[in-house]
Amino acid sequence: MVLLGRDERDDTTRAPESVTDARQHWITRYLNSRFRQFPDAVEVLVRDHYGRRQPGQLAHVDGERAHVERRAVCGGTVELSDAIACWWVLDDDHRARRREAGTWASSGHAAAVLGDELYDVLAQTRGGYGRLQDFGIRFGYGRVVIHLQPDIVPGRLQANTARTMLLLDHEPLPWTRWGEEFAAAMPDEIRRLQEHAATTDGTPRQEAIRSRVASILPLYRLSRYRPSQPPRRSPATSDRDDPPTKTTRTQRAAPTAPPTKDADGIITGDTASSDTVDGAPPADGRYRENHADAIVDLPDVAWISARDGTRAPGDLQDQAARYHPARHELTINADFRAIDDLEEARNN
Repeated sequence: MVLLGRDERDDTTRAPESVTDARQHWITRYLNSRFRQFPDAVEVLVRDHYGRRQPGQLAHVDGERAHVERRAVCGGTVELSDAIACWWVLDDDHRARRREAGTWASSGHAAAVLGDELYDVLAQTRGGYGRLQDFGIRFGYGRVVIHLQPDIVPGRLQANTARTMLLLDHEPLPWTRWGEEFAAAMPDEIRRLQEHAATTDGTPRQEAIRSRVASILPLYRLSRYRPSQPPRRSPATSDRDDPPTKTTRTQRAAPTAPPTKDADGIITGDTASSDTVDGAPPADGRYRENHADAIVDLPDVAWISARDGTRAPGDLQDQAARYHPARHELTINADFRAIDDLEEARNN
């Protein structure tokens, strides 16, 4: 192994600038987050870096699976259409796991597995928690770990050049589809975890939200799309602007059939074309009036907060909400500073 530095005196065993937490354990954490496990015949030892005059002790690195299974209270597998999802629910000792965060990814995350290597691992605050929520885990996602092992014909699956993500037929992995399939076959243990972590007043809040927006529900109704049409020129303008041609002379000479009515009293002919365009609703608002009672599909709203443990540390940090289009769900951060300011202003 050759570690090239920026210059001849650069110590490449020290943590790079991008590593901000537990810099002295960065090699151990990287290996535990990069490999699920090591072969039995391979022993990996790492000496943590405390400085040139304070060398650390050699410590074994076993890979992520050993740490996950040590902290898991339950686990299992879910068979997807073209992958196998191995899942674990970690214990609720958040403080102890947070102290171990310097040596392994001790909170919820999802990763793809090829051989014994882990790929597509996202940081918790940079899409990692959002990916778990895409798998239907809205609450308690800080305790769920999922390893996706694609069940693909050899040759279709390969790693990118940097060996950080897997490519299926030279395209990113279908995380969205896997999330939908996993959510449809949600294990009972994870379902009970969510029910325990979720707030008990979820249903009353849904009814309260709908009652409050009842007066402005018409604003949520959108009319059908109608393509814009170019302005129609009058015959006089057309005759004045366009030079006469053989085609226009023929059209002028052709008699125009008067508009007629069919059995249902609907006008047919050229006069009907100005009323609708390609099946679009009429411009006089009749479509909106006839469909004024359409049902408004409001998203399923869930409030999460670090105060009651429903929001994991770092998730939606200084962000108001996250919308999940596939499930039409809106997750709102109750700790957002703008919401706190509104509550403080209301109380004062």
